[in-house]
Amino acid sequence: MDFDSDRFKKISETFSSKNVLVIGDVMLDSYLWGRADRISSEAPVPIIQVESSNNNPGGAGNVAMNIKALKGNVKIIGLIGDDINGDKIIQLFEDGEIDASGLVRDPARITSVKTRVISQNQQVVRVDQESTTEISKD
Repeated sequence: MDFDSDRFKKISETFSSKNVLVIGDVMLDSYLWGRADRISSEAPVPIIQVESSNNNPGGAGNVAMNIKALKGNVKIIGLIGDDINGDKIIQLFEDGEIDASGLVRDPARITSVKTRVISQNQQVVRVDQESTTEISKD
């Protein structure tokens, strides 16, 4: 199927009148940006001098942010922990004017965080923090 810019424009002009419900895994995508100038004496791995960092909603949260960027009205439903990373996700949704009232905070779980360490425009490692147990029926 070929890209039709006129059709896309016509569809995208209606986004502001659409209400979209996004349901799924909500996580925090965290990025550490820096440079690697040396190798660790403890193991043959680069030492990254962090120069900046940022966070974005990930998973279903990224989908919600993309819909909002296209001017759609978005509400998100998902499960996050009752922790500081859950607070960060809620703040990012509030900043992005996304309705996060459907997020459920579970004090028995941690909010999933995917941290990427990037140096010289290349991902060096990704560190995942998440609960892998079944979600409580409660």
